[in-house]
Amino acid sequence: ENPYGERALATRIDALVELGRYDAASRAADEADARRPGVPVFTRYAYVRELRGDTATARRVLERTLDGATAPGDVAYVATALGQLAWRQGEYKAALRHCGAALRADSTY
Repeated sequence: ENPYGERALATRIDALVELGRYDAASRAADEADARRPGVPVFTRYAYVRELRGDTATARRVLERTLDGATAPGDVAYVATALGQLAWRQGEYKAALRHCGAALRADSTY
């Protein structure tokens, strides 16, 4: 597999997050964004920002990603991420709205 492909870069970010290496995950997210921007990288970038307490940036990144998503699966994935972020912030109505949008985009998601 290409070490600079979206999947490899996203997996690296995931691994660093799971290891608790948040600074390294943040750098990896920045590097992945520069090398291979796309839905998998943007959602990880947003999650790293959320873990560092920057929920405003996380939300903004996810909203922009959702605006640019065209494939039903991508729309569902990003809308779900927005719903989860809203839920963790206690914004339950927004969470419901985003999760509903995910199901409308792809009812099998």
